[in-house]
Amino acid sequence: MPHFEPAQLSAWTNGQWTGEPACELTGFGIDTRKLESGQIFVALRTEHRDGHDYLNQAAAAGASAALVAEARPESDLPQLVVADPLKAFQQIALKHRQNFTGKVIGITGSAGKTSTKNLLAGMLGTRTLSTEGNLNNHLGVPLTLTRLDAKAHDFAVVEAGISGPGEMAVLAAMIEPDAAIVTLVDFAHTEDLGDLDGVAREKALLLAAVKEQGDRAMPAKVAVMAPFAALPSTRIVVTQVDLFSGSIETDEVNYLAMNQADGTLLSVVAGASTPETYEMGRVSGGMAQNAVLAITLARRLGISAAEVQESLMAWRPPAMRGEVIRADGRLIYLDCYNANPASMQDALQAFADLTPDKISRLLVLGGMEELGADSALKHMELGEQLELRSGDLVVAVGSGSAELRAGVLSQGGHDSQIQVHADTTNIRDIVSHWDGPIFIKGSRRYQLETVLAERAAGLH
Repeated sequence: MPHFEPAQLSAWTNGQWTGEPACELTGFGIDTRKLESGQIFVALRTEHRDGHDYLNQAAAAGASAALVAEARPESDLPQLVVADPLKAFQQIALKHRQNFTGKVIGITGSAGKTSTKNLLAGMLGTRTLSTEGNLNNHLGVPLTLTRLDAKAHDFAVVEAGISGPGEMAVLAAMIEPDAAIVTLVDFAHTEDLGDLDGVAREKALLLAAVKEQGDRAMPAKVAVMAPFAALPSTRIVVTQVDLFSGSIETDEVNYLAMNQADGTLLSVVAGASTPETYEMGRVSGGMAQNAVLAITLARRLGISAAEVQESLMAWRPPAMRGEVIRADGRLIYLDCYNANPASMQDALQAFADLTPDKISRLLVLGGMEELGADSALKHMELGEQLELRSGDLVVAVGSGSAELRAGVLSQGGHDSQIQVHADTTNIRDIVSHWDGPIFIKGSRRYQLETVLAERAAGLH
C-alpha cells in the first residue's frame, strides 16, 4: 500500500498539522463507514452534512488523521488544516501521481467507459490499478490516484466521467495521462454541456492532457470532430471496415468485427502490419469497437497478443452493462446503468441480433436523462427508429415516454404495442408474465433492474 509523509502532505497543500500523526498514513477516505485503518479522513462539506462533525467516528474507524478546513480541538485525531479540503485532496492526488513512474491511462466517453476500463486493465495485467465502480468524478479520481503504489503497480487505468462544463479540466489535470482513450462522443449530459459540440470539447480535454508523444486512441467518428482533429499528431484512429485493402497510415487501425454463435471475432490491422485475430464473448458493435481501442493501446504498451487474447476470453460485461441473462429458457438483455441515444441504439441492435426474427419481444425503455433541450427530439427519434415486430410490446418509463410513443406511432406502430408508465410500479408484473426475450435499458434514475427482482434474483 502507498505511504504518505506528514511533512510532504503539509508542503503539497500549504497546510498545518495540529499534531504529528503517530501512525503511518496509507491512504484517504471520504466516508467514515468505509474508512480503513491508517487512512486520512477528508472532511468535506456538502449541502446535507459537514464532514468535520464526524472526526470522532473517523478515529473510531481507524483513521490516522484528518484533512480539515478548520481544526476541531475536541477531536484527538491529528488534523492537517488547509484552505479547502477538496482542493487539497486533489492536489495531493496530483503530486502523488507525478511521483508514480509507471504508465497512467485515462479513459472517457459518452458510453462504454467502465467496460473499456475493465478490458484494458485486464490486458495490462495484475500489476494494474484501475478505477473501482463508478469512482470517476472529482472525488473518485483522487481516491483512485492516491491508491497508486510503485511497489504494486506498473500501470493505472483511470476513468474520467463528467456531467457539466469545467469538470474534465480538473480531472485531466490530476490524471496527467501517459495515454488516453475516448470511446464515444454523443448526446449525453447535454442538459449542462449544451450540445454535441460542448460534449466533444469537454471530452477532448482529457486527450489534450496526454503527455508528449503519448497515444490518443479514438474511433473514426470522433476523430473528425473539431476538438479531436486539433489534437497533437499522436492520434490512433480506429475504423471499422468491411474489407482490408492495402496499407493504411501508421496512426490508424482498421478492424473487422464478426459475430459468431457464441462469440465475436475481431481482426485488427495497424498500419502496414499483418492482421491480428482475437476472439471474445459476443458483444455489441459498440463494445467490439471499445475492445479494439483497448487492444490497440495494450499492444502499444508492450502487451503480447497472447496476453491480450487471454484477457479477452476472461472478460465479462460489468453488472447491468450489457448483461445477457438466460433464465427459464428465456433471454434477458439487461443494460440499465445509463442510457443515451447512441448507447440505446447499440444495445437494441445487439439484442435484435440475439433474437430470432419471428419471436415477440418485450422492450422496457427507461428515459434517457440529462439531455436538456434535446430530450423531446431524441426520445421521438428513438421511437421512430424502433424496428418493431408484430408481437412486440414497448413499455416506456419516465421522462420522454410520450415523445417515444409518438415516434413509434408515427412509423406505423400500433397503439396496443406501446405502454407509457411514470415509474416501474406496475412493470414487474408485465415482465414476470412475458414468455419471450426481454430488453431492459434506461438511465440509472429508474433502477430498471428492479423489474426483475422476483424472476432474476440471484442470476447475476
